[in-house]
Amino acid sequence: MGPKRNASPSPPPFRPNYYENISVHGMRRVVISGPALVKHDADFIPDIVLRASVETIQLNCHSRLSTLLNGSYPAPPIYLGPDQTTWIRVYNDADVNTTMGD
Repeated sequence: MGPKRNASPSPPPFRPNYYENISVHGMRRVVISGPALVKHDADFIPDIVLRASVETIQLNCHSRLSTLLNGSYPAPPIYLGPDQTTWIRVYNDADVNTTMGD
């Protein structure tokens, strides 16, 4: 007997939360996949706070306008452990919209 027709494919294997650091122009982007949305109240304190700002920096003997995180370039490292939930709050202190990523 041949394979069944119109059989639904088997579901993908379960993958627990995963964390990956990706270097993007000297900054780090954290990709997080995990459980559903969680809402916090006014008393919530995140594990990590990042503040984005735009300032002139010296890079390879040249001045350039750059986005800094917590006042540093490259961005500070963030270390995340497996099976650990880490809450990160990012404030944009720049006068313009800031996007971190590709």
